[in-house]
Amino acid sequence: MKLPFVVDNIDDPKNVMYPTARVHQEYRLKHRAGFKSLPFKTLKAKSFDGLDLYAELLEGENIKETVILVHGYKSAAINDFAGIIQVYLKRKCNILALENRAHGRSEGRYVGFGELDQYDIIYWVKKINEIYPETNIFLHGVSMGGAAVIHTCNKEMINVKGIIEDCGFTSCRKITKELMKRAFNIPYFPVGYISSFFALALAKVDFDKSDGIKEVIKSKYPILFISGNQDNFVPVKMTVDMYASCGSEKYLLIVDNAGHSAANVIDEDEYFRQIEIFMDKYS
Repeated sequence: MKLPFVVDNIDDPKNVMYPTARVHQEYRLKHRAGFKSLPFKTLKAKSFDGLDLYAELLEGENIKETVILVHGYKSAAINDFAGIIQVYLKRKCNILALENRAHGRSEGRYVGFGELDQYDIIYWVKKINEIYPETNIFLHGVSMGGAAVIHTCNKEMINVKGIIEDCGFTSCRKITKELMKRAFNIPYFPVGYISSFFALALAKVDFDKSDGIKEVIKSKYPILFISGNQDNFVPVKMTVDMYASCGSEKYLLIVDNAGHSAANVIDEDEYFRQIEIFMDKYS
C-alpha cells in the first residue's frame, strides 16, 4: 500500500510538494520506524457531533509540558511528525498525537478541513487537563492541522500556553482557489462554488465561516508561524499575512528553499531551535 505522503511524479514542478517532495519523502521514511516504536497508548473520545475519535498518548517524564500534534489532510502523525517529534522527545514532555476525524481509526465520513477539527482539538485539550491538571499545553499543527490549530486561537482553552502553526492555510475558500489555479489550472467558477455548496450541505463545513486572518486578530495565545518560501501548495503569503494580522505575541520562521511542510526537513536545527525558544518562554 502506498504511504499517504508518497506522491507520483515526485520531481514534477506541478507537484504541490515541489521542490522538496523527494527530500521530504526520504526524511519521513527515515524517521518512520523510530516513531512507530514509541510506547504510545490509545485514548478514545466522543466528538461534539457523536463521532468516535482516537489519539495516541506518549507519557513523558516531564509532565509539566504536553504537546498536541495535529496532522494534515489525508495524512497521519507518523507522516507529518515522525522527524519533528524528536524535539519533544528531547524535552521529555507528554505527546498526544491526534487521528483527525475521517482519518486513521477516527470516525467521520467527511474531512473537517480544520473548520470541524478545531472543536475536536478543544475537546482533547479538556481531556489532557483531566489527566494532567497542571500541565502547560502547546498545540502544533501542520498543513490542514496548522489551519485547525489557528482556528482555536481565539477560544478559551485552559492551560494552553502557545500554538505552533506550520504552513496552515487561512481558509477553505482561499486554499481551494489556490489549488485549482496551481495544480489544475482551472478557474474557480463554477466548480469551486459547487464544491463549497456540497461541503456545507453534506459535511457541515462552511468555506467562509473560519478565516485564519480573522481568527488571529483576536488570538488569546502566543503563536509561532512557520513556512517555507518555496511552498507550492499553501502560499507562504498566507503565513506572512496571518503573522502580520496576529494580535497576540507572535514569531515567524520562514525557511529558504523549503516546499510544503518541509521547513523542518530543510533546516531541522533552526526549526527545533525556534520551538525550544518558544516553549521555554511560555512554559
